[in-house]
Amino acid sequence: MQIKVVENLTLTKHDIKYFFKENLKLLSKIGFKCSLTKKSEKFKFHHKIPTYIANFCGLIVFALQIYFVIDKIQTNTVLAMQSLSYAVINVQSILKGFMTANSIENIQQIFENLGIFWQKYMSRKPGRELILDRAYKTISLCKFFFVMAIVCYFLFVMQFLIKFSIQYLNREATNHTYDFSNTVDLIKYPFEIPNLPVYFLLISVEINYLFVCIVFWCNTDSLFVTLTSHVYVQFKALKLDTTLAFNNSMLKERSILIDMVNRHRELLRMCYLIEDTYSPIIFSTTLLSALNMCVTVYAVREYIDKGYYLEMGIPLFLFIGASLQILFYCIFAESLTDETR
Repeated sequence: MQIKVVENLTLTKHDIKYFFKENLKLLSKIGFKCSLTKKSEKFKFHHKIPTYIANFCGLIVFALQIYFVIDKIQTNTVLAMQSLSYAVINVQSILKGFMTANSIENIQQIFENLGIFWQKYMSRKPGRELILDRAYKTISLCKFFFVMAIVCYFLFVMQFLIKFSIQYLNREATNHTYDFSNTVDLIKYPFEIPNLPVYFLLISVEINYLFVCIVFWCNTDSLFVTLTSHVYVQFKALKLDTTLAFNNSMLKERSILIDMVNRHRELLRMCYLIEDTYSPIIFSTTLLSALNMCVTVYAVREYIDKGYYLEMGIPLFLFIGASLQILFYCIFAESLTDETR
């Protein structure tokens, strides 16, 4: 029994599912059960409903964030700018989820093609471990990204819990009254919260929506990295096979030559599918990240002017995150483009 378990663990690294298992899990959480093999049925509108509902909730949260900004802009500019930065991030999350849902057929097609290519040209073939180094590094990068996203999620939730716990411990001094303006996100409700049950209901909705944002964000970014890395690896495998065939004078055989040409054509087709899927995502991400960088720079200036040096960590973190996100997409897109030449 032990030998069988060890063997299965060893085999996973020779299976393409080993590299895509996290992405497939994240997609399934928003209603898309994608597969690396041929699907018998296409995705229908009802598969996209969970994403559209989450997007609608995101628009409501965005409106509440802007309402908070308008309310605080005169009295607390720093807090208003921080909320505006969160609002920009929220819009990015909405767009990522919406565009991913609308391009799910393209993504499934890329999955299927990569699954076929893996079985034909990668599975247990000599010399493949060397060119798979990039794919292994991609897994490590995605795991680090997931951990950072989860840490940020828990920091948001813990920040709220700590503030509420302090209120709860001091409830005798405040005659059992609570500050219902203490929320997970920086938002303002356009109505008075009457009691604790309603307050906890709203907070639970905020926490759940924050988790959905994390899923949208991680899913879209990590999927782009994984897809581009595996198409990149397939181009490397094609070049390796072409070199071996040339050295062994096998390119004179018509069937081998046709196979090489068809492989290259199919890989270019996958590149076009990735481009169709991610061009609007990259454009909106770059534009909104640049906007967020401007907002955070203004917030940092406000912190410096008011002497809040210890609180500059949040806008600086958001600035670095926005900068890295632009580099993140550009580096992987450029590396795949270079490999196609």
